[in-house]
Parts: sequence; C-alpha cells; structure tokens
Amino acid sequence: MRPLMLTAALLGCVGWANAQTPESALEKARNATFRVEASGCVGGNRKATGFLWSDGSTVVTALHVVAGCGTLGIYSETLKRNIDAKLVHSLNFADLAMLHLAAPVPNAQPLTVSTQKPAVHDELTVLGYPLLIERMDSTELKVKFGGSRLGEIVPANTQQELKQRNSPSIDLEITFLEGFLAPGASGAPIMDKVGRVVAIGDGGLVNGTVGIAWGVPAVNLTALAQSHETPTAKASEPHLFAAETEVRPTGAAVQCGAGSFTKIRTIEYREILQSTDDAAGLAKLLVFFAVFGIDPSDLRYDIYQDATSGAALAVPEGKELKGGQACSVNVLPNLVLVYAMAHMNQPSDMYQLGLAYERAITPMPQWSPDPNFTYVEPRRRADGMTVERKALLHTARNPYGQVHWDQGGAYETLAVKGNWFIGTTAFDRVYRPETLQFAQQCTRTPQFQGCAEFRSQMRILVQAVIAAHLTTFPYN
Repeated sequence: MRPLMLTAALLGCVGWANAQTPESALEKARNATFRVEASGCVGGNRKATGFLWSDGSTVVTALHVVAGCGTLGIYSETLKRNIDAKLVHSLNFADLAMLHLAAPVPNAQPLTVSTQKPAVHDELTVLGYPLLIERMDSTELKVKFGGSRLGEIVPANTQQELKQRNSPSIDLEITFLEGFLAPGASGAPIMDKVGRVVAIGDGGLVNGTVGIAWGVPAVNLTALAQSHETPTAKASEPHLFAAETEVRPTGAAVQCGAGSFTKIRTIEYREILQSTDDAAGLAKLLVFFAVFGIDPSDLRYDIYQDATSGAALAVPEGKELKGGQACSVNVLPNLVLVYAMAHMNQPSDMYQLGLAYERAITPMPQWSPDPNFTYVEPRRRADGMTVERKALLHTARNPYGQVHWDQGGAYETLAVKGNWFIGTTAFDRVYRPETLQFAQQCTRTPQFQGCAEFRSQMRILVQAVIAAHLTTFPYN
C-alpha cells in the first residue's frame, strides 16, 4: 500500500474562495497593523496582533494579550523594526487594551472605525498574524446568527470561568463569527468590505482542537480611551482566547494537500475529552483499550491547525508531520498516520471525495469495517460539520475462499465543513487476533515474558488511534 498516493478524484476538487475586502483597503490596513509582542508574562511570552487607531502612536489590541506582562512592544512588518510600547488604558468588560508607542509609526494612517453594526451574513476580513506566521495574512469571515452576547455562545463551563475572570464579561455584546479566528489573531482588526474596522479579534475559544469565534464591536473603543481601570487579576490568563504563547516549538507550516498546517499547542490527556466532537465515541475506545492494560494518563499530542479552514490535526507528541499531497507520521515501522485535505467545489462532493480517500488508503475488500467502532451513518453537528468515523480490519481469503481477519487494523475520521474535506487514518500491521489473546495473558500474568514490550507497543498504537479520532473542525 502507498498511502501518500492519493487519487486525482481527491485532489481534483480543490478550489479557492476570493477575498471580500478590496486589496487597496487591505494594503492600507497592512501599514497600520502590527504584531504585538509581550514578554515577562504570566505563563510565558505572547504574540498576537494590534492596529493603529486615533493617531500614529496609539495601538489597540486585546487585553488578555498584554495584561500581566513586563515588557510590551510592536513589530511593523512594513518598517521591519520594533517599537516599544506601554499599556495606558484597559477595558476589562470588553477585554480591550490601548498601548502608547515610544515613537509614532511613520507613513501609517490610523484605521477607520465603523459605528454601524454588521448584519448577519455580512462578509468580513480579519488581518493579522494567525498561528504566529512571520508575514501578515487575511482570513475571510461572516457574521453568524445565534448569539449577540458572549454568554449566549459559550458552553456552561466556560461561562463560569469567564465569570471568575470578568474579562470579558459574559454580558458583553459581541460580533459572532462564522469562520476561524486563529491563535495569534487576538487584537486583530476585523474589517468590512470597504476596510472599516467593525470589531476586534478576541476569541477563538480553545478547548484543545475545537473553537468558537467572536470579535469585540469597535464601538467599545471610545469607552476604552476614557477608561482608567487596571486589568483584573485573571485578565492575564490568555488560554481561552486566540492569543498564542511562545512556549511551544515553532516551525514552517506543513503543506497537506489543500491545507497548510502549523503546530499551535501540545495538549495533555486531561484535555482530550474536551478536545473531541464525540466524547462518547472516544470513551468507548478508551474502555476497549483498557483490555490491553494501557494507562492513557500521560498521553500527549501536538495540535496542528490550518489557518484558513480551522481544521485541526492531532499528532503524537514529538513525531514529525511530513507534508505532501497527503501528510504522514511514521509512528513505528509498522504504524502510520495519514492526513489528507481538499477544498471541494461544493459540499455535495463529500461522498465521492470520501470514497476516493478510502480507495487510496483503506481499499475494500482488503479492509472491512468493524461495526463495534463504526458510525452507522455520518453525523452532523449543529454548526454544519459532518463527520464519519470507522474502525477497519485487514482481511484475506483462506484456501477455501473464506474471508478472515489476518493482520492489521485501521481507524479513520472523515470530516467535512463548508467546502473543506479532511481525512485521517491510523493503520498498522500489528493488531491481529493473537493480540487480544496475548493481552488477556498479560492481564492475568503481568510479568509474563514479552508483556512489558507488548504494553509499550500497544500504548503507541492507542495514542495513534486517538490522534485519528481527534481530527475535527472548530465549532462555530
């Protein structure tokens, strides 16, 4: 099998959306948009986005980016230099901060702010530094129906956490966004079709691999300029939002078909159940894996995310994600993770795209579904994501023509959101009928010869299967 050789049917569906804000408006905004850099912070250094407002020395960003930090500054991509800054105004209610620069930015005009509230389905553009990329990038968003205040769009457990922080307030009126507000986009200008700022990037609510996106309406800037508040004690905890710390490895994005994936964080086992769109399905897998005597408490995953679609991949910590028409991770010599992504011309292409992926990765009749861990039919999430998960067994025919499970298993996730498709498969040639028998022997006699090595290998297999399960799109 050659898992990286995807068929033309899979890659032939690639297409791209056009930007909504005119290039001239983006170019003007580019001169007045900066990377905000904060060091000496609680929990590690931070980088996000900010923009020029009111005059050449005033920068607006999100409060959770700069609160609790010792040194602040901006980096201007157009000037290719850094400028020191200090925090002069905070607005806890709206999670906004105003910085004063040590020197004005030459040849940059402050961005224009719109006092008009964008309507549901209005097309917007966010400009900034998603996923800590070195060059500024833009992402298209839409105003989403379903909530006008922060407390209406976040889960109950997050509401409690926000109440403790009180920044932003759960009563804050927000701009609910359809699309992906990537880590690093906190404080970024969110603009309408003519380049006016209508909101400031704030969340990407992070729960491992999923997110909810919102912006703070720009009408709050007047109150920010007049505020004399100091940041609340918990405003310096950025982990709920689209800020990203520097305490993770950085590196070039990995091209994976139509997606470009960047590592954004490492998650621990305690976060895994919050990171999946199917907690019950993951719990079922973990119960089954207990047969092998596997303790998953120390499993860790590197999370990679595509800045355009928001699709998220989980990779066993420290393993290299290799790019190409499809991405792959060589977990063991006989255990591989494969990831593939495509942009469809229309969502109805999902069926053919899924078939093309499976024919390339786990073709039938060599691979047969295991009904114990296979969805009866694709599941549709409330925000429109459709996902199908299945376990498969590698089969062969005996001399009498009977099909039987010989050696090897696979677990895959196929997901679609909007016009984006992503498929992930963990497949191995380790798992076979004798595996269960030996696992039972090791359960009865843990010191039995070969059991320690067996458990070590099965732990890695379990980690890979969970990685395949965690593939998802952000919830928004």
